Amino acid sequence: MPIPNQVTRVALVGRSAGGEIWETGYWLHSAPTSLADANTLANSLADIHTTTTVSIIGYLKQNQWHPSLVFSYVRVYSYPSGGPAAAFTGQSTDRAIPGVLATTSMLPHQVAWCATLNTGAAGRSNRGRSYFPISNPGTLAQTGQRPTLDCTTAAQAYARDLAMVTSTVAPYVPVVLSQKLASTRTITSVRFDSRLDIQRRRANREAIQVGASASV
Repeated sequence: MPIPNQVTRVALVGRSAGGEIWETGYWLHSAPTSLADANTLANSLADIHTTTTVSIIGYLKQNQWHPSLVFSYVRVYSYPSGGPAAAFTGQSTDRAIPGVLATTSMLPHQVAWCATLNTGAAGRSNRGRSYFPISNPGTLAQTGQRPTLDCTTAAQAYARDLAMVTSTVAPYVPVVLSQKLASTRTITSVRFDSRLDIQRRRANREAIQVGASASV
């Protein structure tokens, strides 16, 4: 299905233990028309998403990430004339921002915390998803899920970031893109819920580091 005109895909990219790479993101309405503009946009977005504690990466770094989880850079894919191929690919400088919770253990790499991106319109085509890596089991409640405060703070941080994109990087506006409908809708709210998600395809690709067997 074609990617419509005047959109940009934003990828937040990082790494975790064992050489694993993680990536998540969202779409923007409007698109850079040169490589220089794409690089400038990527750096501006990296600044927005990494502001200490009040941004989504700042919050995750301080509250949910082991040091082996690192945010690296923002990459943007510009489609001024539609897809499937991006006209320009820009990338920010490497921020190398690790988590700080060195005393916690790690959750499996395929465990992710999903942010639902709502547009105020019904239907799956009008909702987006961002899957953030997560590593801190210490904030799991006795139910095995995240407590309310974690969900609220994460939602406020990501919503703040997306609002800042609209207000400071005009004319770019965060949207949910439907390739099926060839349409975009402005994101109006962000939701994190308490249940963590599993990215099964990621688990299938992950290398097993060690194994052991015992005779019966």
